[in-house]
Amino acid sequence: MILECRPLVGHFRRGQNAKDEQMTGPTVLARTRRLFPVRSATGKQPRWGFWHRKDKKEESKAEESKAEERKEEEPEEEREAPIVDSAPSVATLTISAFADFDGTQATAGVSLNLDKPTERPSSETSDDTLPVIIDPAPNRLPAAYELVKTLNGALGVFNTPIHLVRQRISSKLFIIKQVPVRDHTEWPSEAAILEDLVHPNIIGIESVHYDHNGPFCIANIVLPYCSGGDVQDFASHLRAIGNSMPVQFIHHYVSSMLDALLYLHNGESYDTATDTITRNPHHSTILHRDIKERNIFLDHSNPIYGLPQILLADFGLSSHEISCPNICGTEGYMCPSLMTIFSLAEAAPTPSHQLSILSSAPKMSPCSDWFSFGVTLYQLITLKRYHYAESEIFLDFAASTSMGQTDIMELMADCLEFEPGNRPRAEDSLRLHRLSAKLKKGLKEWYNEGGRLPDEI
Repeated sequence: MILECRPLVGHFRRGQNAKDEQMTGPTVLARTRRLFPVRSATGKQPRWGFWHRKDKKEESKAEESKAEERKEEEPEEEREAPIVDSAPSVATLTISAFADFDGTQATAGVSLNLDKPTERPSSETSDDTLPVIIDPAPNRLPAAYELVKTLNGALGVFNTPIHLVRQRISSKLFIIKQVPVRDHTEWPSEAAILEDLVHPNIIGIESVHYDHNGPFCIANIVLPYCSGGDVQDFASHLRAIGNSMPVQFIHHYVSSMLDALLYLHNGESYDTATDTITRNPHHSTILHRDIKERNIFLDHSNPIYGLPQILLADFGLSSHEISCPNICGTEGYMCPSLMTIFSLAEAAPTPSHQLSILSSAPKMSPCSDWFSFGVTLYQLITLKRYHYAESEIFLDFAASTSMGQTDIMELMADCLEFEPGNRPRAEDSLRLHRLSAKLKKGLKEWYNEGGRLPDEI
């Protein structure tokens, strides 16, 4: 479930199963029944419970009966949730929305709010269509790229059309994400963030092309294609064949994500030889705000010690911390304090109460990203969904292939701390850089000694 919340009540949109329904007025937030720690009155050890609308005993009993069944459950696909949006309701424009690269006439339409350019069009496309009219002239995007297929899935809060294409001149594969904008002068927020990020563990951006249909404009964001799929696919494959997560992959994952997050949050790079950190003085802290396995990709075209390059991607919800406008993320990956706000707002008796609760929500910070990373790390190590109490986390870790890896265990525990101030902070960066370098050194030695992952992986 993907959640976004801004501290104003207004436009409402349902998820994938009712994506064409829209209404204005008071909203009801998505149900968020997930285990999360609530500090006891005595202090340090968290207790575990629910925020919900039904009777607590009734739901607790139902959840207890399902606890054993859920322990081995594969992390479920995220479901799109209703969105609280501060923009007012205005007239919409219906345009033809499905036309393929060879200029075939449109076969369906979609309503779009022109005063809300961040509202992305829903799409259910076949493998040979694009959900927007694109001029097939030789000097335009269709002449440069051949559509391979339209990919399923919605990255971010809104349904974003995503396509796998082949560049005609080079035969290289790319991804195109299509985002509505006001006009060609508006730079999509994801592109604006990615163009300033150059890092081996963060997805790059190739180009942005604009296509117009009267007052309507689409920004086509061209991104590199990652041949290994995403980390969730890799974990699902291991689970399907009955394998555990190789400890070498965990080390590679931790090292790559540490480097990516320290660069994203602090603008840092690390020199192993001199044990020094270099910070970009012009860097503004960027929050990803939706870290999960589905947004982390594997690329086999540039392997590192026989392992695929790990790339943090989908910056559709990202924001500079200084201008972070709202709370958002995916259920199961958001930190407990933010999930609590959603649950309380859901139970609010009136829109004014809901507004008051949302307005008092804590501001998202790098600590939010670190918690989400901790969830992904736990789920990759254990191949289980994260919903356990703190004591069980340590037991699950001890039973995994990473048992005995004290540094990894401490990092995961720090990231999953209930209190944001106890998660990794800027002053911890040197320690984290050193951990990343240590893991890389171990992987290099393993590879040079002939170490390789099993062929079935």
